[in-house]
Amino acid sequence: MVSVNDFVAEKGVIVVRTATGNSASSFTAFSSVCPHAGSTVTYISNNKTFNCSAHGSNFSSTGSVTQGPASSGLTKLTVEVTGSTLTVKA
Repeated sequence: MVSVNDFVAEKGVIVVRTATGNSASSFTAFSSVCPHAGSTVTYISNNKTFNCSAHGSNFSSTGSVTQGPASSGLTKLTVEVTGSTLTVKA
């Protein structure tokens, strides 16, 4: 069982559990590519933010930019859950 606020980062996508349950609304997904220069962002679970260590951009839990140099937020992706399978779509 995955607990609230767990996440998976794989193949250019970060999926974060935002609520209990196994419906699509229990998860959010973002591209792990920083919109500034294409570096990979990481999810910081203890404060629920995303960070790009290449140039210092930070993003909120909703993907919005909170500190530049990035001028736009992370690309949000669509989460679908069918049975026990979670699928992320661009």
